[in-house]
Amino acid sequence: MDFLDTTWFKTHGRTRHFPTPEHLRSLVKLFEPPTPVKFEDLGLIVKFGSHVSVTEAINLWAIRRVFQDMIPVPEVYGWRVLEREGKTCEVFIYMQLVEGPTLAQQWPELSATDKHTICSDLRAKVSCLRSLRDSESQHVIDNGPIVFTHGDLRPANVIVTDTSPTKIVAILDWEMAGWYPDYWEDCKARFTASLGGEWRGWIDQFLDPNTEALEAFDFYTCSLGKF
Repeated sequence: MDFLDTTWFKTHGRTRHFPTPEHLRSLVKLFEPPTPVKFEDLGLIVKFGSHVSVTEAINLWAIRRVFQDMIPVPEVYGWRVLEREGKTCEVFIYMQLVEGPTLAQQWPELSATDKHTICSDLRAKVSCLRSLRDSESQHVIDNGPIVFTHGDLRPANVIVTDTSPTKIVAILDWEMAGWYPDYWEDCKARFTASLGGEWRGWIDQFLDPNTEALEAFDFYTCSLGKF
């Protein structure tokens, strides 16, 4: 799949080819899981591997199309799917390289004002996501509303400016996004936050806690030895 109306093709022309899967594989060390490969001169990053799915690319494309600058995400230029014996074995997502530090890198140096600003902005973006409505989701049996969810909101997945006032440049890694109960975003955010870290104390600033759901989630994950 190629999106011919994207910046990549407008800049490089429709005859410009993406780096091939074979070339990308050659840049990864043998027996190590592939990590995204950056081509800074092309403004391109490629996420690939057996763990990557087309769903992530579709999520990115849809969020950018529906919300535009309200929820900034990398622009998807296209993807490739390699199959073996009729089954998908690897997916390659070609997308915009968004430059800048992550919120995880900047957080320790931010002022209290900047931290509140970032959390307020995250709350606004979560509200935007939840404004999406899926006509099929009312068919899901659950005690609470089903909403569109990022599924991995943590500082490492947020690109910000390196100057004050700090602003969100892009939200990355939409591989876990989808339709989930409204408490799922909060449970996952706390699950990925360090128990003794400062970030955990700020989650309430952009997500509404559901104590009952969180207790059940904690019990389940602890029983699996996840903490």
